[in-house]
Amino acid sequence: MESRAKNRNKHSSFARLPVEIRTKIWAETWPEPRIIEVRELWSSSQHETQRQGPQRILDESETASCRSLDHSEDGNRELNDEGSFYLGLQLTSSFSSWMQHDFGHRVTEDEPLEECPPPISLQICRESRAFTLQHFVRIKDSISPSRSFYFSPRRDILCLSRDIVETGAEEVEEAGCCYGAQLNLIQSSLVELYDWNEAMGPAYCFKFLHRFKGIKLVRVLLESEEYDGFEGYRVRELAVQAGQRKIKDEALLQGLAFPWTVEYVDRTGNVHARLYPGRRL
Repeated sequence: MESRAKNRNKHSSFARLPVEIRTKIWAETWPEPRIIEVRELWSSSQHETQRQGPQRILDESETASCRSLDHSEDGNRELNDEGSFYLGLQLTSSFSSWMQHDFGHRVTEDEPLEECPPPISLQICRESRAFTLQHFVRIKDSISPSRSFYFSPRRDILCLSRDIVETGAEEVEEAGCCYGAQLNLIQSSLVELYDWNEAMGPAYCFKFLHRFKGIKLVRVLLESEEYDGFEGYRVRELAVQAGQRKIKDEALLQGLAFPWTVEYVDRTGNVHARLYPGRRL
């Protein structure tokens, strides 16, 4: 009885806080920005049948990775009576963890780097859930509904793997089949400099991001080497690299209306140069 009384007192004390304070507390429980990948996923009727019925919020947004990927010798996706492979979206890592890895060599078959559970504030109370749903939306997977997930359009970031860039835009189109207009909710993308250069700079956006019509910001990750004890030198080197790349990109955009903002960033997220949209160069 005494324990219950204490819990009630704690709850009533929290409820008396100004709503601005309560919403700040809910926001502090949100995950840091995360990375969204286009991945090769497995869908099976058995898997979906096991997931039927009322689901907890955690189940709805679970991003469990496929443990039984099986490929034929020629690299094509296997299709059989039990299920099939398809290209879909999946949360794969926090932004900070992602930037510590050499993600430039990832392919669609790779497993997520870490678990990305939904915001805990979706499950605390009606107020926390309602407030969180003002900032997070559910991406519904029409092929495998249990792979649907919640993400923040303004915070979470799309990153396309190397094999998608090398294969071409067809795989981006394939990935869009089970999401439709939901792809337009994604607002930012991260690109490794190698892929950016291979696609002739801003052409990367026109070729690979046109399917994601909501994207406004593209971050290009600069290459850098570690200089022990010479952090200032490294920053200057990155700034020079960013300036040179921006000049090249401006030249490539002569006469074109470019709708994206491009930021040239390092692995800590520092911005060394920007290319702004909205005008013909």
